[in-house]
Amino acid sequence: AVLELEGKLNPERMDRAFKELIKRHESLRTSFEQDAGGDPVQHIHDEVPFTLQTTVLGARTEQEAAAAFIKPFDLSQAPLFRAQIVKVSD
Repeated sequence: AVLELEGKLNPERMDRAFKELIKRHESLRTSFEQDAGGDPVQHIHDEVPFTLQTTVLGARTEQEAAAAFIKPFDLSQAPLFRAQIVKVSD
């Protein structure tokens, strides 16, 4: 999903908010592994690394920036979501 925000944004506070959500919700600390029989097994981690990515739009269009952000997930590595701030203008 892409959300357009207007006004001042504090990236540090947004990063902290995501980290607090991750602490609170097991589903955001989940990864999946295969057992010996090849069946998927859910693994809930106590902690997971998270970094709120930031970038400047620059010469790209908003659609190009969004497309560049989309990449496959490794289901064995939590968290299974990512977030990015793309600064469009001051």
